[in-house]
Amino acid sequence: MAHSSPDRKRQRRDSPAQSDSDGFQASRHILPTFPARWCAVNALHNNDAPHQASVSWDEIKINCFLSDEERGDVASMRRLVEGTDVEYASKFHPLIFDSSLGSQSREIRSLPFFRMLTKHDSGVLDEYRGWSADKKRILSLGVRDLYLASMKGLLDEEERSILTKLVEIIEEPSVGEFAIVEGMAVSFYPSANFKMIKFIEDIDTKLDPKWRPYFAQILATPRVYAVFVDPMELSFHNFENIVPLDRWMEAKLASESKVSLELVDVEGVEPGRGVWTGKLQGSSISLLKELTDLNLFVAPLNKATRGGERFIFHSTYLSKALTDAIASSDLLSGLSEDRVAPSDFAFVNYVFRCNRFAPGDAKFTAHRDTPYYDAARCQVSKYTLLIYLSFGSNPEGALEVNGTRLTNIDEFTCVIFDQGHEHEGRPFVDTNKVFLRTELVFNDKNLNTNPKIASLFSEACYMTGQSVFDEELASYAHECFERANSLHWAVERDVAEPPVYLYKQYLGFNFLTNGYDYWFAKKKPDEPTLPDCAIIALLDCLNCKITNQGPFRALCRSTTLRETITNTSDAFRLMHSPESTPENTRPPTTLPRLTSKTIQALFKQTSSKPFTKRPNPSWIDSDDDSDPEEGCCPMHCWTTFDAWNSDDVAKEYRACCKFTTNQLLSSPIVFLGEEILLNEKQIEIRGDKILIHHSDPEKEATRFNFAACWGDAAVGAELYVDVDQEIPAPKLLVPPITFHEYEGEGYHLTMDFFRNDWMVKVEDERQVAVPVITNDVSEELAEEFEEDGGGPFWRRVKELAGAEEEELRGGFWGRESDGDETDEEREDEEEGL
Repeated sequence: MAHSSPDRKRQRRDSPAQSDSDGFQASRHILPTFPARWCAVNALHNNDAPHQASVSWDEIKINCFLSDEERGDVASMRRLVEGTDVEYASKFHPLIFDSSLGSQSREIRSLPFFRMLTKHDSGVLDEYRGWSADKKRILSLGVRDLYLASMKGLLDEEERSILTKLVEIIEEPSVGEFAIVEGMAVSFYPSANFKMIKFIEDIDTKLDPKWRPYFAQILATPRVYAVFVDPMELSFHNFENIVPLDRWMEAKLASESKVSLELVDVEGVEPGRGVWTGKLQGSSISLLKELTDLNLFVAPLNKATRGGERFIFHSTYLSKALTDAIASSDLLSGLSEDRVAPSDFAFVNYVFRCNRFAPGDAKFTAHRDTPYYDAARCQVSKYTLLIYLSFGSNPEGALEVNGTRLTNIDEFTCVIFDQGHEHEGRPFVDTNKVFLRTELVFNDKNLNTNPKIASLFSEACYMTGQSVFDEELASYAHECFERANSLHWAVERDVAEPPVYLYKQYLGFNFLTNGYDYWFAKKKPDEPTLPDCAIIALLDCLNCKITNQGPFRALCRSTTLRETITNTSDAFRLMHSPESTPENTRPPTTLPRLTSKTIQALFKQTSSKPFTKRPNPSWIDSDDDSDPEEGCCPMHCWTTFDAWNSDDVAKEYRACCKFTTNQLLSSPIVFLGEEILLNEKQIEIRGDKILIHHSDPEKEATRFNFAACWGDAAVGAELYVDVDQEIPAPKLLVPPITFHEYEGEGYHLTMDFFRNDWMVKVEDERQVAVPVITNDVSEELAEEFEEDGGGPFWRRVKELAGAEEEELRGGFWGRESDGDETDEEREDEEEGL
């Protein structure tokens, strides 16, 4: 029969359904299959001749960021939903497989297999541990999708239990399977260590292409991805996860030029209570509603006191719209009866917290909000602004502020109240409670500073990080936050119990701290030194990552103490008490110093392998005479050119070594192997302050003498200098550290890193490349050489520098050609550089 021929079958499979001559559609039926939950492969059949299949999915439950072209690739889409290909896994998720039938890659991502794996007596766990890395990675992708489904509320109780068990038993990501972002290692799937989710923009640009399909995209514009981090790596500079949403709003606004909102029906709830309500309206009101659909909600770090879920985002568009709405409303005139002048209103804070509480969630316990504070601009927030994106009620009080109770709240209701007021919130009884929180910021030239606030706030942030090791510290951290916030409004809260201090030991260093105060006891007249104490305190306060060992705090032995310290003698007494002292297995010590001699030892002076002749290049006739034994340059003597014997390569190597030396000497600390080397030249003691510098001793770009023999050649000597290793050399931009020395006892340092007139910047992942001469230069590499691109060493230097152009100062791209060797260059040559 004609329809059974191969050609006929092919035509029917690749074409849309045909109609017969009478206008009736040929007999056909659709046979859908459901390889993954919420996905279907619809195979169209006509008289037993299958047409091209199509793939469909539930757009509510499945996140899809595929382009139209990718969606139209039916073969790839089918492989994706059937679990046999991961090419599109970054942009299409979660895929939950209820059946283990089919390919092996689908089987090991299926719920039946997960059930077996989490039964420890099944033997499957032992089998899993023997798998290849590639096979384990496929299973980890399934765990990732199970987690993403859980975030959307798509799993039942048993499936959530399976996920919890899987996270505890699957192996941690290996080197290469994670990227370094904000000083933290980030993984594509949750595990026992990498269990905190964060959302990072454009992480795909930081990944090897082979890993990109595994990191789940969460937003299309901007490109935001879900990653998992180890909470032990958290410090105050990476606690909060603020998602930039201006580009998202731009995409949603389309033809509209701005976010347009109005605040109407403003009125005080009760006279003298400092609480106002209003209604938000305008053409952009639906845009705010769409925030509730973003898959960004996670439990807060201090979930024991906050309850619910939230995400934090940044938007100048929304800030400007709300600023205009408030300025043109009746609100400011109402506030003038309180304690502010309308003319002092500056703007609505551009950082927003989107909170979501489900019925039955724990309440947000009574608290005061942390105010926005910018000492340099004399600006401070004085009122909290809540914008409710859902409606509901709670007879016990959906919101209580300063004795005012709101039980019924309508959608787009705004509540504004004095930030000095304590308040608490409860979930709605029958619906999700979703609201935005931000602040009204005012100009105030009469701001007073209270050192106690800085101390308590630093202590709160530090103890929040330490609660990863000791959950009981979470409630103490909350208490510190509340005390600090109350002091902003001159309210002194009672202290429930004695303060918390941590007594720590790292190598031979013993110190007592609460995250703001650091005490170091002297065990010898000159040990430890003040620079040693400053660096150890910095490493702990910033929780810097130590090469191949992990975050600093995880490397310390720690004892929690609850004591009242009224003076410095109390602190040193605690450090010497036997019951508070961790077992000291190492003698007192000082950190090794970074010196020029230490750095010179990094630079190899001879090759680690013998030279072997290269084969003739394509541009040389095989009948030509062979190259001389000692070649002047690779263009004249390709086969016999030994870079280690070349004066020109040696000069280039010295320039590279000098650049590396300057970069290392510009850092206050360098991690060499498992050692922390301290660079005293970058630590200055000035009065009662310790200044941590990061300055390059090489101010001018190195001049370079281009050799005549290489001058017109297609390759330069820089092609023969590669990267031998990369050494971590953190860049720490911090305020001065105040200290006081107590004769015969030790040092007291204070770490006030929350001063708004200072920018704190921590780059503990910064790497410095160490050069080495190489003969491993292929003909292809030589042909691809670009004169202004530098060799492999300089290209890697540029990659490591990224956007930090200052890091390239004194390098290849800043050189000036000069025919004469300088005295400085001759000195470097004599010193062996």
